Amino acid sequence: MKHKKPTVQEAIVFAKFQAKVDDSIYSSYFRAIQEEYPSFIPVPQQTMVFGFGPEGPLPTQQTIQNLTRYTHTSGKLMLTLAADSLALHVLPPYPGWEKVIEHTTFAWERLVTAVSVSSINLMSVRYINTIPVENSDQILGDWLKPNDFMPVAVLESSPLSPCKIQKFFNKGQDSSSVTVSIVNDVVQNNNNFILDIERTKSLLIPADMVLINENFNTLHDSISGENGIFDTLITDKLKEWMNPS
Repeated sequence: MKHKKPTVQEAIVFAKFQAKVDDSIYSSYFRAIQEEYPSFIPVPQQTMVFGFGPEGPLPTQQTIQNLTRYTHTSGKLMLTLAADSLALHVLPPYPGWEKVIEHTTFAWERLVTAVSVSSINLMSVRYINTIPVENSDQILGDWLKPNDFMPVAVLESSPLSPCKIQKFFNKGQDSSSVTVSIVNDVVQNNNNFILDIERTKSLLIPADMVLINENFNTLHDSISGENGIFDTLITDKLKEWMNPS
């Protein structure tokens, strides 16, 4: 996504890992990264599971997962660490993939060393984009064109209803997805189309930085490579908007 004015509002580079850890993982990791990520905050995440049995609803099950979020000195990067996963969040302005993979390498090198990660079992790259709605009659088809993930019916829909198109492969272990919707920006007092693209891969590899980066690069290229999801979606109009003269 090498454009002067990227549509990216958040890029997320995520992986799940296997390691023998306890609650000390969060402080150990902080000591390893504090030169670039000097502040952190615990972020408990509550999950509720609803179920039904022969006699009706089952008692709701609640679980709380401990997460810690570390903020970069620039304020434009964050790391979210759980007991079995690490995510890098990249905020605007999007710096380009080369910079993103540099920050990813830093984050994972420190994690592998700090907590002795043994293997990686799931990886994903996700781009959340916003595209302006210039007037009340505008449709998504003014900005995007059909591809394997975007049918004409969605592009011509007015008003646009939230829609997710997902493709599974490798016997359901891997997936690509495109989600579109329209939201109101109360700060800017305007509407935006949301284009959320994610590529996920299940695998089992050792915690080796060469292999980790190779797989992240492959996931990124499937979104933003020459024949990637994003590059085959955008119209000339959107290209011009992203690259003003």
